[in-house]
Amino acid sequence: MDFLFLVLTAVLVFAILIVSNRFWGKDALFVVGIGCAIGSNIYNVGDYGIVIGNLVFGIDSVIYTVFVFVVLLCLKNYDEKSAFTLLYSAMGSIMLSALLVFIASWASAGFASNLIWGFVSYLISVIATFAALFITIKLFKYFEGKNLNVYLNFLINVLIASFINSLIYFGAVAIISGFEENFLGQLGASYIGKLMSTAFSLLTYFICTKLPYKKIDENDNQIEKN
Repeated sequence: MDFLFLVLTAVLVFAILIVSNRFWGKDALFVVGIGCAIGSNIYNVGDYGIVIGNLVFGIDSVIYTVFVFVVLLCLKNYDEKSAFTLLYSAMGSIMLSALLVFIASWASAGFASNLIWGFVSYLISVIATFAALFITIKLFKYFEGKNLNVYLNFLINVLIASFINSLIYFGAVAIISGFEENFLGQLGASYIGKLMSTAFSLLTYFICTKLPYKKIDENDNQIEKN
């Protein structure tokens, strides 16, 4: 039953993405993308884990995949510059959130060593995000130039980004914590959640192609594109 929360989260967030992209185009992609990037760090599996047997799921695996898909959708619908701008904006927003969480926690409960660890976990997430998205943005453009089927292009790159991000993040967390956390249980659940969300990503792209969306032309006028 608990796994249904991940499914419901995916349905809700992808539905928001579809509707907002239809009416607000690139602006919607930035709002949803940055929101999901920050949310995946705040509502992480460590603090909001859903334990099912030996696996520990978290909604962060769902909303992080949404972020990856949104960056690639921005690349597909607009250009590489827009995709990197979204990526860098999300990275900056994550670190700003980390700083605010650090200050708020220190002010309310006093300084403790776990505050440092919390800030470091955000930093690791940013590094993992940059590595995953930089590689996949370049790969997406390369495969696009080779006329690879667009759905296959999305599938390959969302999965690659998810694999790289989870491996770097959970690997670094496990090493720093001395493997005290359920590393394999969290990593395995993360891949399951991201695989499910990748399927939703492909469905979302199919629906988006059937709906016109707002795109900026060279004169900064909004026009509808199919």
